[in-house]
Amino acid sequence: MLGRSLVPGGSKAIKDLEKKQKSAATRSVRDNLDSALLDIATNYRDVLVVQGGSDKILNIDLKAEISLLFVKVESWLGLILL
Repeated sequence: MLGRSLVPGGSKAIKDLEKKQKSAATRSVRDNLDSALLDIATNYRDVLVVQGGSDKILNIDLKAEISLLFVKVESWLGLILL
């Protein structure tokens, strides 16, 4: 079996590398999920700010979308309260 055996400690090095790669992949997924949830939370925070009569939203670049979401939430709440 020439060429099949690893150098001493090679197996441990491969396992360590696999563990690091798995941890990095998990971290990446968690970071992306955290970012998406934070985006959703700030959008709804901005809707609440607009509902309170202020214009000091965090997502200035999404002002039109926030206003549209505000209108949708307002009409939805109006239907519930009838």
